[in-house]
Amino acid sequence: MTKAKAMEQMLEYDRALIDPALARKIAKAFGYKLSDLGIKPRKCKDFYRCTFAEAELTAVGTCYLAQSIAQKFDKDFRAPQPFNGTGSNAEHMTQKSVEFIKTWFTGKNK
Repeated sequence: MTKAKAMEQMLEYDRALIDPALARKIAKAFGYKLSDLGIKPRKCKDFYRCTFAEAELTAVGTCYLAQSIAQKFDKDFRAPQPFNGTGSNAEHMTQKSVEFIKTWFTGKNK
């Protein structure tokens, strides 16, 4: 996966909990493992919203993945923290993080 595709995927799933396999592919596009980013997949039931059928599945919050990648470029970067990574707060957090990441590849923060 390219960096551009990884950023596109993060924006597409900006409010979502994603499968750990997709999260690994996104992280790898930037040269990281999930563990490098301090991310460990959690059971869906540990997140604020999930259905009974999803409860035992594991997932990664896209907003936390995006922010963790952004923090690799600038450890002081902080997007607004959502309540358990859900809803419009998660969407905003993901969008601001991806916007910040994009600036590193266009040279605006170098």
